[in-house]
Amino acid sequence: MEKMVSTEVVRVRGLEIGKGMPKICVPVAETSREEILRAAREAGNSAADLLEWRADCYEEGADRRKVQSLLLSIRREIGDMPFLFTFRTREEGGAGLCDLSLRDYLWLNYCALESGAADLADVELRAGENVMRTLVGAAHSLGRHIVGSCHDFQKTPETSRMRDVLLTLDCWGADILKLAVMPREEADVERLRMAGREASVRTGHPVIAIAMGELGKRSRTQAERFGSAVTFGCLGRASAPGQVPVEELAGLWHQ
Repeated sequence: MEKMVSTEVVRVRGLEIGKGMPKICVPVAETSREEILRAAREAGNSAADLLEWRADCYEEGADRRKVQSLLLSIRREIGDMPFLFTFRTREEGGAGLCDLSLRDYLWLNYCALESGAADLADVELRAGENVMRTLVGAAHSLGRHIVGSCHDFQKTPETSRMRDVLLTLDCWGADILKLAVMPREEADVERLRMAGREASVRTGHPVIAIAMGELGKRSRTQAERFGSAVTFGCLGRASAPGQVPVEELAGLWHQ
């Protein structure tokens, strides 16, 4: 298998993202506190390398106090496993159980980072440069990291647009650059592969390049060919189209 092409490594609790084979992240996308903690325990005992909590799926996701309390409970369940906090907006495929103003989105992400439970936070490109740079600065001052992300559930943009998205996330200071798109034909998957690898080489930062759905499944199972430092696998319900079970991904990595 091909190795990572990025030159910079993001170190999180001993995990080196951007070095060696792609790391496996398992999303927790349940709605209630009890279900979330059960899924976190399962993730902590799985072959995954890190956990992502999709707080937009939580029925109390707009309540910062309840989110902070749950963050700490998740941390207790998973021990020293690296932890990515994500509030995905409705516009980028989020659950839509609650909508946040831009100010509340910024504060929720800051609270997650400041809590000491989350090691990384996902910040969307659509939040804008000011929000991104503010959260990058806060994260770095706390010894945390930012995944800058952009999702298109409708199509695969032009190759130049995909490259520009990843380069913009880099320019705004994100530590890991994530782009997820919906392919309509095999050529779309190949164009994403080219954009992901080019961005990884040009920026030197770890990249996550995902083609969603059945057509794009090889971007998950062959993540290293796409320049991806992380791939997302499921334990139960998938949080995005085309996710592959964690154990299947782990089997591929260790062949």
